[in-house]
Amino acid sequence: IRAAGRRVEDVGIEGRIGLYNTTVDQFGERLDGWREMGATHVTQLHTRDPKGADMRVVVGPLRTARAVWITGGRQWRLCDAFEGTPMIAACHAVLQRGGVIGGSSAGATIQGEFLVRGNPLGNTEMWCEGYDRGFAFLPGCAIDQHFVARRREGDLAALITKIPSVIGLGIDEGTACGWPRCDSRARTTLRRRRGSVALRTATK
Repeated sequence: IRAAGRRVEDVGIEGRIGLYNTTVDQFGERLDGWREMGATHVTQLHTRDPKGADMRVVVGPLRTARAVWITGGRQWRLCDAFEGTPMIAACHAVLQRGGVIGGSSAGATIQGEFLVRGNPLGNTEMWCEGYDRGFAFLPGCAIDQHFVARRREGDLAALITKIPSVIGLGIDEGTACGWPRCDSRARTTLRRRRGSVALRTATK
């Protein structure tokens, strides 16, 4: 909220696909939390089926949003809900006009260009063809989460060995990190709050 400005229009996005949906009431509690932290306008955006959704309704609030928060769950649900829709371009436009995008768990991973653990059948595989493209808010990166708690260090190292052009970021639970400025290949200044963040490249 501070990064977006004192008067923030915060837009929550959730890909509500499959069996593990949060209910509207539960999400309403989350929206109240954003308001308590100082957000002046909070809008929930979701779709179960992008083909049947009115994307003008989904994308509309993003045209004036200064911040976007993507909730957790499973990465593939976010892909199925929003890939190929105007929502992704609208989020990129938020960044281009100086806004911020954040997320937790799957909502953090989807922000990378290369998507890890996207397999709808389970979250143990790092690479699943057809579910390996993130939203590329952080270009050139693959982002893994629950990193230390679930002992995922070796998985990310192995992925970078296979795809040396990718920068790997491993974010632990209870950890916040941010990139104030980012160019097309993720050359950036990393800011970390609490917990640990691992940076993996082909040479390190």
